[in-house]
Amino acid sequence: MAAGTITHFDEFKRWCFDDGIPLDNGNIKVALFTQALTPNAATQSVLADIVAHELSHASYTAGGVALVSPAVSRSGGVGKFTSNGVSIPFTGTDAAAKWAVFYMDAAVGALTDPLIAYVDLETTQAELVISAGYAFILNQPAAGWFTWS
Repeated sequence: MAAGTITHFDEFKRWCFDDGIPLDNGNIKVALFTQALTPNAATQSVLADIVAHELSHASYTAGGVALVSPAVSRSGGVGKFTSNGVSIPFTGTDAAAKWAVFYMDAAVGALTDPLIAYVDLETTQAELVISAGYAFILNQPAAGWFTWS
C-alpha cells in the first residue's frame, strides 16, 4: 500500500486556525470513501458534501471511527496534531476504499460535521482492497497527523 500525503480542506484552515476551534476535544473521526469521491479542498467543507461516496459494508459503521486520544502540542513555534491510530476490522466480504477523510463530528459555528483533511489510501492502484478477515489500519505518521507553524 502506498498512501499519499494528507491534504487539508480550505474551510478547515479558517475555522481551526482563524477561529481557534480546538482539535483535541475528542470529536474527530476518520471515515472511508470509495474511488467515486473526487476530493476538492476548495469547494467541499462539510461531510454532507461527500457522504454519498462513503464506503458501505456490513463491517463498517457509517460515519467512520473516532480518533482515540486526540492531542494538540506546540514546540518551538510548530503545532502538531496527534492521536492513536485507527483500526477497522472487516469480516464477511472484501471491501475497497480509496480515501480516508478526517472530520469533526460536531457543529462548528454554522458548519455541521466540517471536513478537516483527506488522504489517498492507495496511490499506485485504483483503490485499497481490504480482505475479509483483516483490519484496515491507519497509523499516525511519526510527526503526527499534521503540523503547522
